[in-house]
Amino acid sequence: HGLRVVEFADCGLTDCNAPAIGPAAPADVVSAESLWAALRSALPPCDLLNLAKMPPRIGDAPNPLALVSCAGTSPLRTWSTRAEGGWEDYLHDLGRASRKEIKRSQRLLGEAGQVRMLVAATPEEGLRLLDALDEMQLARLESRHRRHGLDTHHSHALYRRLATAGLGEGLCAIYGIELDGRIVAALLAVLDRPRITILRVANRSGALSRHGLGRLVMHHALCEAHAAGFTHFDFSVGDGEHKRRFRAEPQPLMEISLPVTLRGRARAGLERGHAMAMQLAGLAGLDEHARSVRHAVRRFHGAKPGFHMTTQAADEGRGDDTRLLRGDMVEVRSAPEILATLDAGGKLDGLVFMPEMLPFCGRRFRVVRRADKTCVEGVGMRHMSGTVFLEN
Repeated sequence: HGLRVVEFADCGLTDCNAPAIGPAAPADVVSAESLWAALRSALPPCDLLNLAKMPPRIGDAPNPLALVSCAGTSPLRTWSTRAEGGWEDYLHDLGRASRKEIKRSQRLLGEAGQVRMLVAATPEEGLRLLDALDEMQLARLESRHRRHGLDTHHSHALYRRLATAGLGEGLCAIYGIELDGRIVAALLAVLDRPRITILRVANRSGALSRHGLGRLVMHHALCEAHAAGFTHFDFSVGDGEHKRRFRAEPQPLMEISLPVTLRGRARAGLERGHAMAMQLAGLAGLDEHARSVRHAVRRFHGAKPGFHMTTQAADEGRGDDTRLLRGDMVEVRSAPEILATLDAGGKLDGLVFMPEMLPFCGRRFRVVRRADKTCVEGVGMRHMSGTVFLEN
């Protein structure tokens, strides 16, 4: 819509972005600020400078764009761990519970049929696994009514080049699990010795979901990579409990979101909200307080903006939005609806919308009780209206 944005040319496909640096790249705040001033003066006029998903360090050197005063912490973060010792040492460090889960999944899958663990060695094998990965990932996202951001001509072409030429050049690896001749799980990773970065992973759903296929293909990939000398396991962007099970720890990312005009300020808020929405929703359940998001609930029927009444509430003649009662059924607004109400800091009326709340967007819950007050950082105790706790 005519908005001028300066950003990384990643087309939304990369998990991290960073400048290409040389030996003379700034390594301290003063020289980084000088570089940033020179960069700003060389850029064309724009409404928003949006340099997102930047690691604090590039290899062994500091990222100069992460040192400048206008850089802040991104709502996204990566997860990684190291396995410097032997593979059995790493498995031992995962803990007894994780080891039992892996063995149980292996046993269940073995009972289901003939199993083969795959590692693509030729372009033909890579494309077969990639086609299955695309199919499984698309099916999963469609079942959740989510857009498949990778289902475009350009992204298909990129990944097919990676699965052919990239495989031959040692830039990527593709792993899979085959059950009775059918691929039931696949994983694609990029390689930068000693680091392996998992980019995409998918598995079949339905009756096979109880077999822990995602866990097994990840275990298979890391085991093969470790045997090949890769000891830094990068699980990439997104919060998921499965990453903790592989002993991964969160690592911060940095961003520069610098509005230059009023239009840029509005876009900056949306960009931050969309970045929050990109986080994976496979998190453990939230506590009740995290789910009592003000202005995030609507009722099913009625034409009033904001909250809409359930049939039961309408029959009782309760038209006041603030009079949500115990037992009422409500629906949390969709993520786009909520994100559109947030400011540049990801807040509404001073209350932050956390990424952990995303799995509950668009879902229906029953009201447990009212929430009349809460403690807000920097404000203290605050009274609220029209706010409720929802059952788990």
